[in-house]
Amino acid sequence: MASSYLQFAKDSLQVQGGELMDVLPGEFLGLDPPNGPITAIQLLSTVRGKIWLSVSSVNLRNSNDSEKGSDSTLWFKHKEIKVNERTGAMTVHFKMKTTSLLWTAYGQVWINGVAVGVEHTTNSEAYQEFFDLIGPRSKDDLIQIYGKIQNNIANVRFIDQRLHYDRAMVYLGEKNLSAALAITTPQQAPFSVTNQDPW
Repeated sequence: MASSYLQFAKDSLQVQGGELMDVLPGEFLGLDPPNGPITAIQLLSTVRGKIWLSVSSVNLRNSNDSEKGSDSTLWFKHKEIKVNERTGAMTVHFKMKTTSLLWTAYGQVWINGVAVGVEHTTNSEAYQEFFDLIGPRSKDDLIQIYGKIQNNIANVRFIDQRLHYDRAMVYLGEKNLSAALAITTPQQAPFSVTNQDPW
């Protein structure tokens, strides 16, 4: 029965409630009628807590594009996106520059106040692009861009904090799928997020 379920997830077809009970023993999904057809939208809505719904991609889904900067020589939070639901893997993109080529600007992706990304640097007075892959996030996690400048004569500046991903079925319960299954529209809508830069 697992193969027919995965085929359903892949092709957005329909599957019977009884088949889902075979795939998820002892965990009936509670859809009515019990053995009636279940659509892709219903399935995603019902088992969202059991699957991670994204993989990193080049596709832009969420953006926080306002410009922020400071002359702090210590790591300082400049940009922040709060995720309002559980997510899967994604790529965090941002642009950074220094206001003086004599002084190096530093930028890094942090999660909930903890550094997780590569420490990026630039001496360019024009915005440079940086990308970091992050793993699945929980509801209310904070995806942050921290930065600092080598000397406070200059400023580090940031713009275009963006999240790139595609919704995909990667896990079912505690089971890894051998390959992520793409989710087609309308389920490809962006995750719910809140842009909340510190000022």
